[in-house]
Amino acid sequence: IKDVQTLKRIFSQMFGIKIVVEKIRLIYLYENVRIHLDRVKGLGDFLEFEAVLGPQNDKEDGRRKIAYLSEYLNIQYKDLISAAYADLLLQNNHD
Repeated sequence: IKDVQTLKRIFSQMFGIKIVVEKIRLIYLYENVRIHLDRVKGLGDFLEFEAVLGPQNDKEDGRRKIAYLSEYLNIQYKDLISAAYADLLLQNNHD
């Protein structure tokens, strides 16, 4: 996007701004799985896996690789968060 400020202004006028999520993201790659390390202002640090699917990598392949990474990094089911950063920030603002 060449003119981010203009696009931001247009979107703000069209939709309004509910909340701003400020984050720093480092991206690593394990085969077709993107590993995001995020530091989100007001929330802390997060890890996210994103399997990129295509003709060579179906859903089962993505699930298998994410399961491997989760086991390797000792990520437990209880550690998972299904909410978006914006939702977590909005929840924190109402607590």
